[in-house]
Amino acid sequence: MKNIKNTFRTVSAFVAATAIMAGITGCNEDKFLSISSPDEISVADFPTTLDHASSLLTSAYGQIHHWNFYGSCFGGYIMYPLEYDVDFAWRDSEEWCGVTAGTNEGPHDRVTISWPTINQAIHYANVAIEGIRSYMEIAPEGEKATLRNYLGEALFLRGFFWFQLQMIYGGVGLQDAGIPILWHSADSYTDALVSRSSVEDSYKAIIATLEEALPYLEGQTSKYRVDKWAAMGFLAKTYFFLGDNVNAKKYCEQIINASGKRLVSYGHLRNMFVSYPDNDGVWEHPSESLFEIENTMGTSAYKYNATYKPGSEFSRWDTHCSLSAAGKRTSMDNANLIIHDRNLARFGYTLGAPGNYIHAAAELPKDGYIPFNASSYPGYYLEYSNYIKKEEDMKTRALAGNADAAADPDPRFFVSVLVPFIDSCKFTGGAAWAPISQNMRSQSGSNLWWETARTGDDRSVDYAFSIRKYKFLGGALSSDGMNCSGENIYVMRLPEIYLIYAQILKDEGNTATALEYVNKVRRRAYGQNPDAASAYDYKSLSDRTKTADDADQLANDPLRYELWAETFAEQVWWGYIRHFKIGPGEASFYKKVHGPGNAGFTNCVFPDRHYVQPIPVSELERNPNMSQAPGYNN
Repeated sequence: MKNIKNTFRTVSAFVAATAIMAGITGCNEDKFLSISSPDEISVADFPTTLDHASSLLTSAYGQIHHWNFYGSCFGGYIMYPLEYDVDFAWRDSEEWCGVTAGTNEGPHDRVTISWPTINQAIHYANVAIEGIRSYMEIAPEGEKATLRNYLGEALFLRGFFWFQLQMIYGGVGLQDAGIPILWHSADSYTDALVSRSSVEDSYKAIIATLEEALPYLEGQTSKYRVDKWAAMGFLAKTYFFLGDNVNAKKYCEQIINASGKRLVSYGHLRNMFVSYPDNDGVWEHPSESLFEIENTMGTSAYKYNATYKPGSEFSRWDTHCSLSAAGKRTSMDNANLIIHDRNLARFGYTLGAPGNYIHAAAELPKDGYIPFNASSYPGYYLEYSNYIKKEEDMKTRALAGNADAAADPDPRFFVSVLVPFIDSCKFTGGAAWAPISQNMRSQSGSNLWWETARTGDDRSVDYAFSIRKYKFLGGALSSDGMNCSGENIYVMRLPEIYLIYAQILKDEGNTATALEYVNKVRRRAYGQNPDAASAYDYKSLSDRTKTADDADQLANDPLRYELWAETFAEQVWWGYIRHFKIGPGEASFYKKVHGPGNAGFTNCVFPDRHYVQPIPVSELERNPNMSQAPGYNN
């Protein structure tokens, strides 16, 4: 979220570098390169300076910001729906609703969109690895340490890109079809026509690359770049998914015992996922972060759907709405998605939807009721004592580390959810703050806040709350020209390592220590010292969790519940749905989503094919060695 010109080159520079590597000609001595042949670039010409090597690395880093990856679609199109984070306020297509419902039977752009982009990122990482190795052979001795770090970063990025490709498009069983593994940059069309490796071999390729990266990352201490702890974090997770607990445990223990990483306070946790101009960058790079994507707030120059940008558009998918003085719901941008209501129940939030507390009587006692409105819409009131005050009190207790363990929701509810009428945002970027409103258009189209509670089939469960994580709260993204927001994206944090470690210890029979690491995560959520016993501790690994539904598969599974609650809406939980093979149980818990075209609701199902998303038909047409994911029609 700050100026990163001293860390990574600008996105425009990386586009130029990748264009050069793609063979664009016409450069002269006044341009980036002076080359011996105008028709090709040889290793004799490039890379021959440290800046050249840096540009190659920037190409790989920059691909993370592609619109089809962490720049936007990875969250909004793929991970939010797959993880059941969201329901649909704008139901443009059966395919998009089907990503959550599990009803998709063939490839479509909602889930295939990241396939070419991540594969392109892998190519850029391979080009960077080869180019940096080549230059290291001729580089001055004084540049060798920097180049070693560059090589480690490029290797990490290749492993990371493979990992993310595997999480979406690779199988689950170790002998299932995984992803295509290309260890070098393709120098011809036929060179790129590789088949899928097995899942086991895909994980082993990721591990080999990350382990190769480790010694090269020694001495890399810039918080803006990946370091050896990021590599160890993904090694622990990849070994865990591979089923090699011995090596997964080894890397977990190195991080826990030697990294100096520690859990931040609950107050810091609550602030580090949102941005607005007054807190730009203040809460980022916390002590528990292992790998985060550096974002910078965009300007009007970075248009919606632009291929590359320095920030992210995650904030636009389920943008919050504010409440105007006239009682109108005003969207800060697209407002296409809302939190799936069942997530509120899983956090232990048991108040009814706001519509249950709205009254239209002409005469009501002023004490205990809040009119959000003006003379144009007389007679509509929202109860204060039974709704707003209860939520205010719950939030106050959570922030003070004094939550009611039985009656209040999990404090991470207030980290993850924007609560209407309680939370607030800057209205269109101005100085004034306005209450958050419900995030769904009313049936009448008037966008009145009390009518949003009556939209759809079943208003008793349609809360229309927004995700709070990765939100720009400084105004309207579109009208203010801020077409990408700047909150950093946390790809891996220390709590995930604690919980992987706890699962390994549990598998070994060391339930006491496993429980302690689960409780460390829980204690922080409740504002307690993570390393000291508290009244909020689970008593066992089968203790009752906060979910309000006894039939929830996480109701008596604190370890998995903590994984879910801690990483909600961070594009992490999907990997564990796959690993633990708990998809059908999730579909059973979430039950249904809004149907396409305002056609009521669609029941959630989870056929086996849903664990693996389909790849584009165009890939199959280009590559005869490639196979579609099982169970999908082309």
